[in-house]
Amino acid sequence: MNVNLSKSQYYRSFYSGNDARNAESRDGMTRGSLMNADTKALTKAITTFSGLFKEEGISGKDLYNAIQAFGDTYNNTLSSSSDSGSHRVDQLVKNIKGLSAKEKKSLEEIGISVKESGKLSVDKEKLASASPNKVKKLFGEDSEFMKQLKPYIRSLGRESSTIDLQARAFFVHNA
Repeated sequence: MNVNLSKSQYYRSFYSGNDARNAESRDGMTRGSLMNADTKALTKAITTFSGLFKEEGISGKDLYNAIQAFGDTYNNTLSSSSDSGSHRVDQLVKNIKGLSAKEKKSLEEIGISVKESGKLSVDKEKLASASPNKVKKLFGEDSEFMKQLKPYIRSLGRESSTIDLQARAFFVHNA
């Protein structure tokens, strides 16, 4: 991964291969397609972080941009997965929010707040002054947070295909 990428460049790389990166295309997608796109993007973001800390001389700005894009992608995933009507999806979302809540103190130490909704918000100044080792501990290759997050995201991705099938079956049955 090249260093010194902007937030939008990271965001575009996370969403490469799907159309869910802008509001206009997101509005026209089915819930299942949107969940699928968001979970794929978040999986790419997690993979990106695994390699990001291997880069020599990564700048604070680059790190901030990557984490901000990660936060946006994480928040998109929560939004597209919430109120799905699927007990399994709802349970996975609850687990993801619980994982973030469990890491709340560590996240806040580096400038990432966990809102009541479970979504993330990044404080640029606090993140810029955070210890690189603390950031790496939360987002690096050996991060327990990322290791635990990834299977939940993969499961959400698998469940996304059933969301549209359930909606179609409901529509056909009630037509």
